[in-house]
Amino acid sequence: MTPLSTDPERPKYQNPLDEITDLAAVRIITFFPRSVEEAEQIIAAEFEVVERADKAAILLQEERFGYQSVHFLVKLADKRRVPNEYARIPTRTIEIQVRTIMQHAWAEIEHDIQYKSVATIPQSIRRRFMSLAGMLEIADREFQAVQDEDERLRAVARQSVYEGRLSQVEITADALKAYLDSRFGVDGRMTEDSYSYLGDNLRRLGFQHFQQIEECIAPYDLDRISRLNWGVRQGQMSRFQETVLAAMGNSFIIRSDFGLEPWFIRSNARKLKILRDAGVTIGCFRPTPELLNGRYVVLRAAIQSISGEEVENATELQHALNILNSNEAKIIRLVYGFEGGHPHSFDEVGLLLGIAAWTVNEMLIRAMKRLESIDASIENE
Repeated sequence: MTPLSTDPERPKYQNPLDEITDLAAVRIITFFPRSVEEAEQIIAAEFEVVERADKAAILLQEERFGYQSVHFLVKLADKRRVPNEYARIPTRTIEIQVRTIMQHAWAEIEHDIQYKSVATIPQSIRRRFMSLAGMLEIADREFQAVQDEDERLRAVARQSVYEGRLSQVEITADALKAYLDSRFGVDGRMTEDSYSYLGDNLRRLGFQHFQQIEECIAPYDLDRISRLNWGVRQGQMSRFQETVLAAMGNSFIIRSDFGLEPWFIRSNARKLKILRDAGVTIGCFRPTPELLNGRYVVLRAAIQSISGEEVENATELQHALNILNSNEAKIIRLVYGFEGGHPHSFDEVGLLLGIAAWTVNEMLIRAMKRLESIDASIENE
C-alpha cells in the first residue's frame, strides 16, 4: 500500500476506487510522433478530457531528458453514454497514455532498471540513460522525417505519372497503382500487396522506370489480348501482365519469379500460342539485355519441351547440365520433360528419386542458381 507523502503512517488513497484514476487504462503506441498528435485529436473528440499531461513538455521546460508520453484522464462523453452497456460507468475515470514506439522502448527499459532501485542507481548509468533518451528523441524525429519524405516522393511520383513524365518515376507499389489506374482504369479489388508483388516482378523482368513499361505495351491492344486469352475483359492487373507477356515473349517467362515452375511455363506458353494463332505479333522487348547464362539455356529449352516442341538448343542444354551433379541434372530432366516423357511434378520426381517433394524443389532452385553464373554462347532469340 502506497503511503501518503506527508504522513507515512497513512495510506495515499483513502477511497481507492474513487481516487485511483488508472484502475482502467489504455496505452496507445504509434510509429511516428505525428501519429501521437492524431491520436490526441481522436481522444479529445470521443471523450470528455478531465486532465492532459504532456511529459515531454514538462521535460523541455525543465531542460532535461527523460520519460516522454502524453497522459490523459478521461470520462465517457455524453454521446458515448447512450448504449445501455455503458449506463453503469458514466462517471468512471480512465487513463490513456499515448507515446511513440521509441519513447515506449526507453520507458520500459528505464522502468525495468531504474525503478527497481532509484536511490542506489549509479550516477554514471543515469548519465547514460539521459544520453540514450536524447538519441531516441533524435531517432523519433528522423523516422518522422523519413515518413514525410516518403509521402512527398509518393505524391511527386503520382503527379509525374498523371502528367506523363514516366521516365522520372521509379517503379514502386504506389506509383504502379497510379499508372495502372490511369492506363487501365481503377480496380478497387487490388490490394497494396498485389501492387508491391507486381512491382517486384517488373524489376526482376528488367524494368527500371515507367517509360520502359509504356514503350513495352504501347503497340498492343490490351483489351483484345485479354479477350483472346479469357474470352472476357479481365481486370487491370491481368490485362497488364498478359500484355507484357505478349511484348516480351519467352523472356517474360524466363525472368519472372515463377519462371522455374512447370505450371507457370505451361500456362504462359499456352497464352502465347493462343495469341500467335490469332495473329498477334509476339514481341521481343527487353528493358535490359538478356542474361545468356545456363539458367536461360535450361528454361528456354523447358519452354519448348513443355509446349511439345523440339528442343532446339540441345547442345547448349547438355553443356549446362554437365556442370551440375547427377542428382541435380536428373531433377531438371524430369521436371522439364527432357528425357522423352512428360514433365513430372515435384511429388513424382520425389517418388522416383526417393526424396521429399520439398527437397526436389530446393535442389532445383539451388541448381538453377548455380547455372546463373555459367556463361552461354548462344544467340538471342
